[in-house]
Amino acid sequence: MAEKTVSKAPPAKKHKRSSSGDLPPEELDKFSVALQGIADKIKDIGNSHTDWSHLEELQLLTKQTDDMIKQVNSFKSIKKKDPNAVIISLSSIDEEILVNKLGVQPTLEVEAGSDPEDFLTRIIGAFRKNPASRFIKEVETAVSKWDLQSLIDTLQTIQEGVNIRSEATSRLIIDACLIQEMQLMQQVNPSFRAVLFPELLIWARQSDTDIPPKVLYGNQSVYLAGSVDYGLLSILSTNQRDQAAIDLVIDDLIMGDNALRSLQMITPQDTVSYFEAKRPVKALADHEPQVIAQGLAILDKLRTMGGLAANLRTLPFTLTSGNVWIFGTIDVVNKQCVRTTEIQLGDIKTTSLRALLTLLLLWNLQSGDVIEASLKQTL
Repeated sequence: MAEKTVSKAPPAKKHKRSSSGDLPPEELDKFSVALQGIADKIKDIGNSHTDWSHLEELQLLTKQTDDMIKQVNSFKSIKKKDPNAVIISLSSIDEEILVNKLGVQPTLEVEAGSDPEDFLTRIIGAFRKNPASRFIKEVETAVSKWDLQSLIDTLQTIQEGVNIRSEATSRLIIDACLIQEMQLMQQVNPSFRAVLFPELLIWARQSDTDIPPKVLYGNQSVYLAGSVDYGLLSILSTNQRDQAAIDLVIDDLIMGDNALRSLQMITPQDTVSYFEAKRPVKALADHEPQVIAQGLAILDKLRTMGGLAANLRTLPFTLTSGNVWIFGTIDVVNKQCVRTTEIQLGDIKTTSLRALLTLLLLWNLQSGDVIEASLKQTL
């Protein structure tokens, strides 16, 4: 079957927010001075009234202003080293930026069908044909034996009793599914350990030492700033890494910095995937530009960090509102996304939930290259 690409009509013009990353170096200098003036004024207000210095509002303003100053100084440092640098927040990425500033190719879209079971049947067949895939039989066995009742009860309570207009509602569903998935991993292979990073920071903009991810296109260097809603690291013990050593690594990751720079120890046997949650009231595919840019940013960040994960070229992702799911991959070499159409979870059925959990496990236990190749086989 011919590959299906997705090309979108140019977005309607609307007022767009900008950030200090859009300013030239000389304007950043002025903006930094202005922010410092605000910080000094806030300090003066606190000092002028003894009781005010402890006010929550003033303390919050002080922290926010200090963080902004650090961020602007970080931007200044980047632009002085690279005059062609453009700094863009991941949350502001749209189709125009994706194409014109990042050079991303049209998306390849896989028709997934009406529910998770339909797509699972096809993608499992593709995985089985790929000699580099792993644990396919073990995944199917683990999910088929898993008691879903607690997950069903949780999801039904959310569907029947939680307002749907907040992104937090989506996260309630995702949280429940991800916790089940982490438990299932050890049913697939007792050597698997997983660490979940909510609000995983890709680049710590306030840091003087953190290296920002960069995408080159034409004569521009585009620095991408922001985070992803969830990052999931799956670690497998090998002959080179025994379980005791992994336990020490896990302890460090759980207690350490909730940032991508913490993952310097990952190996080609491990997998990294990311998740983005969106409100149920908006079309899920509209958020594709942000998710693509997040993948490019993570892969470049891993490259600059060095280590055994520096050569990763493909990263799996999941975009979801909780009831609607999109599964895909990002290829940093070809700058291309391959993804499914929207998969509806619909009514809470045992068969649909088993299919969804199987897809989540596959997406977090296979390498990005294997997932991308398997998706392309189903086009």
